[in-house]
Amino acid sequence: MISRWFVTLFILLLFFGLVNPSYSQVGAIRNPSISFLDAYVTADSYISTNPGLVPITNSEGYSHTTHIEADRNTGHIKGYAGYNLDSAKLVTRNEDLISYIAGTDQSALIANITGFIDYETNVMGPVGVGPTFATVFIEVEGSFNYVVGTPALNLFGGVSIGVTRGGNPFDTQTYIFGGEFTNFDGQTWIPDSDTVTTSDGLQVYGGMGEPVLFNPTISGVTTNIQYLSMDPDALKMRAELTVPVQDGDVWYLEGYAGGCATHAFLEDFRQVELGEMGQVDAATGYVDFLGTASMGIELPEGFSLEGENAPPLSIISSSSQVPLPGAIWLLGSGLLCLVGIRRQ
Repeated sequence: MISRWFVTLFILLLFFGLVNPSYSQVGAIRNPSISFLDAYVTADSYISTNPGLVPITNSEGYSHTTHIEADRNTGHIKGYAGYNLDSAKLVTRNEDLISYIAGTDQSALIANITGFIDYETNVMGPVGVGPTFATVFIEVEGSFNYVVGTPALNLFGGVSIGVTRGGNPFDTQTYIFGGEFTNFDGQTWIPDSDTVTTSDGLQVYGGMGEPVLFNPTISGVTTNIQYLSMDPDALKMRAELTVPVQDGDVWYLEGYAGGCATHAFLEDFRQVELGEMGQVDAATGYVDFLGTASMGIELPEGFSLEGENAPPLSIISSSSQVPLPGAIWLLGSGLLCLVGIRRQ
């Protein structure tokens, strides 16, 4: 299931991005964090958390390592999420399946990281030209690494475009599209090092960040996902989101990439009642996309993105792309590890 924290986070990001014209930054969400759970940190143009890959160990002996960096000037995001448990053990099923960082009251179950890059920009183009289309994309390269056993691993990336038509704040919708690689069953979360599965989807939000579940305006909005490599040692995908564009539009753009590493479950924990114990295997492994996720923008001829918080010219190119019909709707297993896994 998609974490409720994932939904809450994006509503907040969308709200602040769409109502604050100076909102443009890089940021990261990281768990566990020495300072507090699900650390959310931002900077103007560059951020790097835990560059020394220092692990955090919780009270039950699980070790988690996270690192994320994002560079607004290049459109690049890099990251690492590692998990280690030296020996198999029984764990008690509680509401969130979360234990605590040793010596603190801070809960930590998984290593998960997400980096994101935001731009707020004015669209400039020939007046009266249309309909025409622009594409925002992200390419994510990474790997699943198994040292001991098979921890559950996840690598994801995507883009969002908040479109304010003609600069009218009452005519705004935001489109979020992304994809992911996982090595675990989306229902049981039991990992398998011999299997890599994928899921992807589109979500639409209104001007104040509310989900548009019925009758979203998706005319001309198209998506494309390419899983360019399914090799666990060389994963690669490209996610593209194409929207209609015209002179005078205001865009809020975001590219994001992340990953997580967590327990090697030996059984379906949905079948373990609260307060009962279930088996977790010994496992050591990590998700590595230090090879970089790269964001880019393809604009039609004659169009440009302007303003103090506009994206750098280095990630913008011209394109005569015509969108394919249709749109993919709703994320499959979802970006489960974006902020944290919550179990009902």
